[in-house]
Amino acid sequence: MMTSVLSVQIAKEIGRRIIAGSVEVGTKLDEFSLANHYQVSRPVIREAKQILLSKGLLEVKRGIGTRIKKRSDWIMLDDDILAWHLNAPIDKSREYLLPLLEVRLTYEPMAAFWAAQRATKEDQLSIEQAYQVATRRYTDPENRVTAEAKFYREIINAAHNEFLSVMEGVTFVSHLLSEKVMGGNSTTSETYHDIYLAICNKDRYRAKHLTEQYIKTSIEKLSKSMIGAVA
Repeated sequence: MMTSVLSVQIAKEIGRRIIAGSVEVGTKLDEFSLANHYQVSRPVIREAKQILLSKGLLEVKRGIGTRIKKRSDWIMLDDDILAWHLNAPIDKSREYLLPLLEVRLTYEPMAAFWAAQRATKEDQLSIEQAYQVATRRYTDPENRVTAEAKFYREIINAAHNEFLSVMEGVTFVSHLLSEKVMGGNSTTSETYHDIYLAICNKDRYRAKHLTEQYIKTSIEKLSKSMIGAVA
């Protein structure tokens, strides 16, 4: 049976509230109350709960009911869970961005290394086109962020490692959160150009180093903003 559009919308709203911390861990989700709140049938609520169960946000225990699970049980690389963090309060977004950047530090430099080693002429052309788009002047921040994320997505594709493709959501959401929290990431036009040239010149170690440095700069910038927020 296909999941209804209403179930998906309700799951999204509840999921965003859970991730934002508006509903505490261990809170019981009552099917009857939710059906009344959203003015839908209980089967629709059951479908919505099933969506959230599949993402690790909920657990069902006999005699207890459905409860919200602790954060460490969530499927953090799920595309919806990644995206729902964008709606969290600024302090929650800031806390979430740091581990995202740290994760990117573990795979993007090596993706650039492998891209420099393995990129075909077609890959290099795709990276060049993405670089040109990423360095345009944008009035809409979302368009700029999308273009920047595409540049790094093309590098990941050029690494020709199918397991890296699952990390594209991390890269994209990290860019969106960087815009929300810090007003953008720390990549300059020169950095894009230098990474692109290193890959085209098959300079693996320079491509890796440049990518590593820009992520570390973003981490340093974020850490300073977190200190400032506490102060």
